[in-house]
Amino acid sequence: MIDPEKNKAICPYLFKGALLEHSQGNIRPCCRWETDDVRGDNVWPKKNFLINKDEKYNSYFTEARQQMIDGKPVYECRGCITQEKHGIESMRTNALKNFVNDNESLIKIEDLYRKPTGLLKEITVPKLEYLEIESGRYCNLKCRSCGPELSTSWDEDLKLSKDLQNHFFGNEPIKWKNLLDEKSINQYLESIEYDTIKDLKTVKITGGEPFLSDSVLKFLNNLVDFDIAKNIILEVFTNCSFFPKEKYREILPKFKRVHIILSLDGVGEHMEFLRKKSKWKVVEKVSKYWEGLSLSNKNIYLEINHTITLYNVLYIGEFLFWIFKHFSRELLEKHRPELGGFIKSTEVWNPSYLCVNNTSDIIKEKMLSSIKSDQILLEEKLLKLGYDEEFLLRFHIKTVFIELYDFINGAGKDKVKTFIEKANMFDSVRKENWKETFPKLVKILND
Repeated sequence: MIDPEKNKAICPYLFKGALLEHSQGNIRPCCRWETDDVRGDNVWPKKNFLINKDEKYNSYFTEARQQMIDGKPVYECRGCITQEKHGIESMRTNALKNFVNDNESLIKIEDLYRKPTGLLKEITVPKLEYLEIESGRYCNLKCRSCGPELSTSWDEDLKLSKDLQNHFFGNEPIKWKNLLDEKSINQYLESIEYDTIKDLKTVKITGGEPFLSDSVLKFLNNLVDFDIAKNIILEVFTNCSFFPKEKYREILPKFKRVHIILSLDGVGEHMEFLRKKSKWKVVEKVSKYWEGLSLSNKNIYLEINHTITLYNVLYIGEFLFWIFKHFSRELLEKHRPELGGFIKSTEVWNPSYLCVNNTSDIIKEKMLSSIKSDQILLEEKLLKLGYDEEFLLRFHIKTVFIELYDFINGAGKDKVKTFIEKANMFDSVRKENWKETFPKLVKILND
């Protein structure tokens, strides 16, 4: 049996997981897998999920698995390897926590986590249990923290500006042409057969925008028809800017558990600016639609994903207050902390000029002072709404702020000048004014 304390290469994702990219149907074990031509003739596989039948599966992954079993670092895993060298918990080490020694321990955790889980003695047995899907780049929004590789709506901006084309693709305009030539929807989903996915326990779907994809609808319907949806925990990210097709009301309740993740980056004009083409009044109505679906189905849970950039970091208190004023106490009471946080804040690393710790020490100090004042004000306002200290602990409100403070204080390079240049560039194309929309940020940068 593999001992993860001694074998520092072993990772569950290479044996239990797969990521289906929208681009050409490429497959990776996980989102951190960095591939190139290191394995010579062992071509990166496409459209072949049969990892539980090695004789039919591409030798590319078979070779990498054997390296892991032998305890040898796998080159494509260098992202996690680098983190671990710096004492940072990686995606690999995090996943290993969910592999235990006995069935009694497994029963306690296997329904809690949306990632590979299992017995340590079976960790090297290839079996597709975790599947992450990129639904395609078809999306109705063009978010400032995103780009054309994940949203077709960005195409309209790039057609207007050579500067934007250079920003995203540099001296390789062929990359954008290739994107335009590709299908914007991940059609490979529709052809996945029962034998390939019969052992699935968890499915995660990201965009583009999954609920605009007919292929996603077909795939989920196939899981129901295959009679395996009842075994699957489903996680879907959506931008909450439109009402999904009515068919989902019928399909989603048939899964073991469903987590709908609403990607919301601000309130009112902040949301409309950061997630361009969204309409705030519609966002509020659609979020209530999802709340209603959750409350009427015990297996459906709602969560919020908040992407933090230099644009909106000073408005996090305002955003959190909106969440707890907008959603009903009934929905909040349904939340089970052991299944994951109701609010997930994601600090952007890339593009680096949007990263909040890539600022000067003076700006960081002012940023922290402003956010800490907002935290105090938020907690006072929540107490007035009837949310006590226990509530703050249950929803990890203090933790959200603590993690943000730590992130801001992290080592970084001052890229404020680049931020301003890029923000102005996007403004010129979209006829917007970031300074008018985010005056608190302007004040800190100017001071």
